[in-house]
Amino acid sequence: MQSEKLQAQAEELREANEALRESEARLQVVIANSPDIIFEQDRDLRYIWIYNPSPPYSASDVIGKTDSDLLSPDQAQQLESIKHRVLDTGRREQALLELSPGGEPQWFEAIYEPRYDAAGQITGVLSYTRDVTERKKIEKELKESEKKYRNIIETAGEGIWIGDPEARTVYVNKRLTEMLGYTPDEMTGKFAWDFASEEEKQVVKKNIERRRQGIDESYEFKFIRKDGSPLWAIVSSKSLFDDDGKFTGSISMLTDITRRKEAEDKLKETLDSLEEKVRERTAELEGAYNSLKESEKGLEDAQKMAHIGNWEWDIVNDKSCWSDETYRILGLSPKELKPAYDVFLSYIHPDDRDYVDNAVKQALNGKPFNIDFRIISADGTERIVNEQGEVVFDEKNNPVRMRGMIQDITESKLAQQKIQESEERYRSFIENFKGIAFQADENFIPVFMHGTVEEITGYSEEDFMSRQPWKDIIHPEDLPRIYEEEEKVRNSPYRAYGEIDFRIIRRDGKIKWVHEIYQKIPGNNKTPDKYQGAIYDITERKEAEETLAKLEKIRIKEIHHRIKNNLQVISSLLDLQAETFSNLDVCKTSEVIEAFMESQNRVISMALIHEELYKGDKIDTLDFAVYLRKLTAELFSSYKPGNQDISFKLDLEQVDLGMDTAIPLGIVVNELVLNSFKHAFPAGRKGEIRINLRRADSSAVRSEISDPDKKCVEKNGFHYILTVSDNGKGIPEETDIENSNSLGLQLVNILVEQIDGCIEVERGQGTRFTIWFSDIET
Repeated sequence: MQSEKLQAQAEELREANEALRESEARLQVVIANSPDIIFEQDRDLRYIWIYNPSPPYSASDVIGKTDSDLLSPDQAQQLESIKHRVLDTGRREQALLELSPGGEPQWFEAIYEPRYDAAGQITGVLSYTRDVTERKKIEKELKESEKKYRNIIETAGEGIWIGDPEARTVYVNKRLTEMLGYTPDEMTGKFAWDFASEEEKQVVKKNIERRRQGIDESYEFKFIRKDGSPLWAIVSSKSLFDDDGKFTGSISMLTDITRRKEAEDKLKETLDSLEEKVRERTAELEGAYNSLKESEKGLEDAQKMAHIGNWEWDIVNDKSCWSDETYRILGLSPKELKPAYDVFLSYIHPDDRDYVDNAVKQALNGKPFNIDFRIISADGTERIVNEQGEVVFDEKNNPVRMRGMIQDITESKLAQQKIQESEERYRSFIENFKGIAFQADENFIPVFMHGTVEEITGYSEEDFMSRQPWKDIIHPEDLPRIYEEEEKVRNSPYRAYGEIDFRIIRRDGKIKWVHEIYQKIPGNNKTPDKYQGAIYDITERKEAEETLAKLEKIRIKEIHHRIKNNLQVISSLLDLQAETFSNLDVCKTSEVIEAFMESQNRVISMALIHEELYKGDKIDTLDFAVYLRKLTAELFSSYKPGNQDISFKLDLEQVDLGMDTAIPLGIVVNELVLNSFKHAFPAGRKGEIRINLRRADSSAVRSEISDPDKKCVEKNGFHYILTVSDNGKGIPEETDIENSNSLGLQLVNILVEQIDGCIEVERGQGTRFTIWFSDIET
């Protein structure tokens, strides 16, 4: 039994030893393929085992020694301090160290952990150390490169903004923070639209969406500074994508044009539409800047976008280096030629070459230069550039290197020239302006006036601006119209325009007519509405118009007078002609005379209209009710019904009608009244003729048409109702009004149709003609 137990223990021991050998074999494979330095030290910090020691030491050089034997005292003390902490605390330590095992500085990343025995006691230190010298060199170079690019960006004259895919701010340069009044920390993390007004936020979001689609563009935009004031800038934006085509954000360069926009707004506010906006730069700023952590590609894109190139000239070795944008400004490709100072001089305009060369020579004596000059690019195009440069001197004050930047400013120069020309045109216009240009606050109180103020009002600009209220000079009769017009413009939520003629009372008491035209410029939550416009003296024009109107009125009245006289002559001729038929047969004579009398009455009805127009104040309309009273009186007098007891009853509203309606309607009334005289009342019978004239709306007209014709139903409605009726014997049922042989009824139908009216006849207790019509001149 004891033997079996021993055999079992021996087997377990054998299996354990086998597992241990396999584990050691695997560990040796791992160690053999590890780039790390792996070593173990005892509690006295003597190396007892090492793998892959750092050159120039071998394992035999290290085993049995301490760090003090291998390194300088300072470095040895630094290492031993860390390892003693591991031995004392039993905690793992990690460190990044700069050591010089072979005399040359090297960087190491090291992990130190305690080594335990079977009893759990710390017996030493085990370390895994990796040489990271090459990585540190690369990091150092990257930091130096990043620092150089940061200096260039931070000293740029334009504001630069970089955002992530969600349009959150990840970087802004110093210039942009100065433009907007924020600190970098205040801007970082905010969305691009947080620096725009509420009205413009959606515009920013749409622009960001175009960046996601890879659309680059240049445009003008109004930002809001921290203090609430506007910042106008030309924004040149570019989308950023990684090597896999994934959108990583966008970069924008902002050129401050606030002063220029303020100048444009001032011109526009002074006289609207008198000068168009100065066109902005025509060449788009292209390119982009990826991020400060990216390679030189970011700087190249930023330079391309701003048309800024940089260059360096190694004076000692006579070697030059140009950025890609410098080549592009000269119209060249980086592969076309080797950069050199003489090559650069050859592209400068011949007239500016000495000027540039002298500036460079002065820089060699310690005077930096900042100059504008012309170049002739490779394609023959003349451009304007700005170049800045300075020389770097050695410790003996000898020039060793010159560096600088060059920027294409052609569009900027052209824009400045256009602004100057625009200002000259505006100045010329103001000097020759014969009216009053003004600006007013939200209460229509002038805050600015310029022009012929004293010539028009009799007050100087200062006196007029100090008048409160200034509307005292407006003629009292015209004030209601002015207030009404101003109220309409004031209540408009959008940019609205007002225009009105009115009278003013000059300082000397004279009356002048003026024409005012103005517009409302809507404000926002922070600024109220304001108004601007111009006032012109139109007194001479108004006086001429009034004179012409009086002459026209006199002329038309004279025409009415002559027509009336001519119609009276015709009436007299008809009367004389009727007397020539006295020797005819009695029956025939009566018919002929009656026909002449009817024609005479028709002429008289027309003559009365011209008489009313001649006598009245109006020249193209007349009071039809007054006319009907005179017409019926004339008819009653001229027809002479003998011993018939016939009376008139008139119920007339005042209705003003134009001639094209009044004349046909007058003849219609003439015919219907004569028809009643002739046929409604047999000899000796009493009777009454009634005429009613009133206004009516469309619904009332339709309800009163008892059996309207189809053509009446299709009308949109009539404005007036005229009724001519009598209580006589009535028109026979078999009489067709529309197809009657009677000349009078034919005239009635023709003339009612001529004025686009509708007629209805009712038979019963007499006859009733109802005519619906509108004034065809209205």
